[in-house]
Amino acid sequence: KRKLIKKYSNCKFYSDLSKVKIEDFNIVVLCVKPNDSKKIIKTISGSLKKPQCFVSLVAGLKIKSIYSLLNNNNNNIFRIMPNIFASVNSSSTAIFCNSRVKKNFKNKVEKLFEYIGKTIWLEKENDLDFFTALYGGGPAYIFSFLDILTKISEKKGLSHENSRSLVLELIFGTANYLKNIDKKKSFNSMLKIVASKGGTTEEALKHLNQQKSFFNLVNSAIKKASLKSKKISKSFD
Repeated sequence: KRKLIKKYSNCKFYSDLSKVKIEDFNIVVLCVKPNDSKKIIKTISGSLKKPQCFVSLVAGLKIKSIYSLLNNNNNNIFRIMPNIFASVNSSSTAIFCNSRVKKNFKNKVEKLFEYIGKTIWLEKENDLDFFTALYGGGPAYIFSFLDILTKISEKKGLSHENSRSLVLELIFGTANYLKNIDKKKSFNSMLKIVASKGGTTEEALKHLNQQKSFFNLVNSAIKKASLKSKKISKSFD
């Protein structure tokens, strides 16, 4: 990966942070494990200039904590939450910054992250907990559902290869279908297209939605993830 990036871009790789001239960059992006974040921010805090943008992708690390770790040396702080689909330029990415950040910096950061997918601005920092739970973790929930469908298919005698191929075609077909229909059409109305009255699909959906059990299960899982995000935030205090 490094060789390819070096070949087709001006990127440089460093294995020693002390050799990086942080002050030479307009935008500094922090993308590390939460446990490593404090140490790294403290290490680079003396090198940051006030006009620079500091962008954190660290889950749970709030702007007030970053500001404090930077020795109150920078007001242009952003929190970003993308997901794994950034690797194929299809991320759902949330952006938050405080009111002190100037519009030209906002535009720069938004433009940068539009390269990896769709961006949305959040009005409250606490909304990042929900966004992280649903859209940050969303790919994993979809993978989990696809894994279930694959295993059910295998139990009925189809090979793993055929089961995986058919399930992938389901997801590709769904994505293509959604891209080519009226964007105002609700997902619920699309269910009715597939589920004929009195048919097999309707029967399956009735079972999933019995006393809203499927909705409640998913909703409960998202709430659990959101609470975990809040707990991680408190661990930085």
